Formats: sequence, C-alpha cells, structure tokens
Amino acid sequence: MEKSPINILYFSSFAHLTGGGQISLMLLASGLDKNDFAPYVLLPGKGPLAARLRQMQIPVFIIPLPAVFMLRPLELAKAVYQVAKLGRRLNIDIFHTDGPRNTFYAGMASLFCNAKVVWHIRAEAADSFDRLLSCFTDRIVLVAEDLRRRFDWMGQTGKMVTVHNGILLEEFSRYSSEPAGQGGPLEREIVVGAVGRIERIKGQDVLLEAFGRVKRNHPDTRLLIAGGVSEPDFEADCRKIMERQGLNDCVNFVGHQEDVVSFLSRLDIFVLPSRSEAFPRALLEAMAAGKAAVATEVGGCAEAVVDGVSGLLVPANNAAALAEKIEELIEDDLLRKKMGLEARRRVEKKFTMEKNICRMEHIYQELVKSPRRRAFPRR
Repeated sequence: MEKSPINILYFSSFAHLTGGGQISLMLLASGLDKNDFAPYVLLPGKGPLAARLRQMQIPVFIIPLPAVFMLRPLELAKAVYQVAKLGRRLNIDIFHTDGPRNTFYAGMASLFCNAKVVWHIRAEAADSFDRLLSCFTDRIVLVAEDLRRRFDWMGQTGKMVTVHNGILLEEFSRYSSEPAGQGGPLEREIVVGAVGRIERIKGQDVLLEAFGRVKRNHPDTRLLIAGGVSEPDFEADCRKIMERQGLNDCVNFVGHQEDVVSFLSRLDIFVLPSRSEAFPRALLEAMAAGKAAVATEVGGCAEAVVDGVSGLLVPANNAAALAEKIEELIEDDLLRKKMGLEARRRVEKKFTMEKNICRMEHIYQELVKSPRRRAFPRR
C-alpha cells in the first residue's frame, strides 16, 4: 500500500516576503520531498508571500489571527475553531509555527485535530508567554544554539533542537565573489554595505557613527544601506547622524532590494551592526556571496562567523570597535579576499538549504512516529 505523505501546515506571522523568516519558510516548504511531505501555508492576509507560494503549487489559506487578549474570548475562540477546522479538513499531522501568536492558536487548535506542534524560534528576545507556549509544543526548533538561553529555565530536554538557517548556494553563483572594484584600496572607491530593515534593533545608527570615523581616514569609501523602513522616526535619526558626520555625499539608503545577490555583488565589505539577532540570513547571504563581513557578536552570529577566519566580530553598540574592524578590511586587500573565500567555504560546509531541509524532514518523521499528546479524537 502506498504511504501517505506527512501533512504540514506552516504558519507565517507576516504575509510579506521581505523578512528572513518568510524567506526561510518559503525555501523550506518548497524544498521538501513531495513524495513524503505535503506542505500547506496559513497566512494572516494577502501579500507577496502568498503569490510566490501559489506559483510553487503550495496551497495557501488566509486566516487572520487576532492578538491574544483574554477580554475578547469570542474572537479568540472563533480563530481557534477556524484553525482546528482547517487542520481536520486537511488531515494535518504537524502545525509548524514561527511566532508566539500563531503558536498559541496552533497549540489550542491541536487539541481538537490531534496535530503535533513545531515552534520555530527565529528571535533572540524572550516572550512573556514562552513558558505557556512551550507546553503547547512537541518540538522547539532554534535557529542558533545561542537561543537556548531564552529557554534556560527548561533545563536539559529533548524538546529543543537547533537547525541553522540554510542558503540556496546556486543563487549566489551568478556573480563573482571577487570584491566589487579592481585593484587595491588606495586605487579605487571601497564600497561598504549593510542589509536589514531600517529599525533601531538593526543598528544602522551605530554603523553611521562608525562610518563617520572610517571616512575621515579613508575618504575613498562609500556606504550603501539596503532595507525597507520599519521605523520612520529611527530613519530620521539616522539621517541626522549623516548630516552631523558630513556623510550625505557618500552614504546612500537604497531601500528594499528584491535582488539581494546583485546588491551584494557591488560590495567589498558587508557589515551587520545589529543590536539583537537570532541567526541572520543577511549575514549568511553575504558569506555565500564571498564577502568579507564585520558583524556584531549577538545571537548566533558567532556560530556563523569564525572570528578572524571567515569574518570579524565586534561588540554590539560599539561604533569605535566597528570602525576599527571595517578599516582593517579596507587597508588589507588580501585579507578581504581571503576572508570572503573562507566565508563562502563555511556556508558550503555548514549552512546550505539542503542540510536545513534534510534536518527538518528528519524531525517531522521522528515526530509523527512518537506518541501524540492528549487531544480530542478526530471525527
């Protein structure tokens, strides 16, 4: 008798396709072995992510999940009922969530459709509902070992497992991994760049303070900052720093980049100045593109970068240290090239999408074989 595939309903906190979490979800769902797994995706609304998934022949369902306020029990119960009804209709084996809100709804709905729950942790900061939500889940997937600190109260448990984000390497073979310009740093303009939403947690203000120091010593240097604006007030503060540092002629905010590979090909040095991260896809993409990177030592960045070998690490919120490491790469053309090559090799060895998918498939198969949590029987 032919074996039935494992049915998985993925939950996304957002319907856009600009965040690393949404890109990771899309790559995972589309890359599963369709002989063994049947992916479905639940989104809070219409958007680019739904359109892309449907192009890939992955069924998409729209169910807005309201904020979990216990003062609105009827609205909450309706959303739980809708998720449970969908789970029963699709005969879902596993709910795979990516945030506290949808983990709550998946956990509640799983009691009525007998599905397992996988909670994918893509944020470093703890949530006030972590302890409650952990009771709803059968596996907690961490994108970095460092995130175990978020659940240190759990102690040693087999519920948590680390699966690093993965990169589709073929996407980063369109351009040479050589630096953007030709010749040494004294013969041409050096291009420094960053990718990330324009918001305080991403640290573009610290990068601008650092670049002011860099520019004084290395006038033939330009900074490109890519990313959509999430916090307009913060962007305004960044532009004030540019004005104060005299950087208006050498710094460009270039907005969200659909083709991040093309953007990275323009850079000599990639910088990730974040105040907080889990396991940033932007850093992995720069490494896959063969770029020497300077990153803050937050979240899983130290798991991605081997300091001094495949990149450089600095403390968060330290513009002086960030400037020093950027200048070290500007002044040493051979070091930039060597670190870029080592970065690419590290991604090839540890952070491919194939490794990520294989690990997740194993977790799913392991889960469906294990005893189910107590739940209401299927009708």
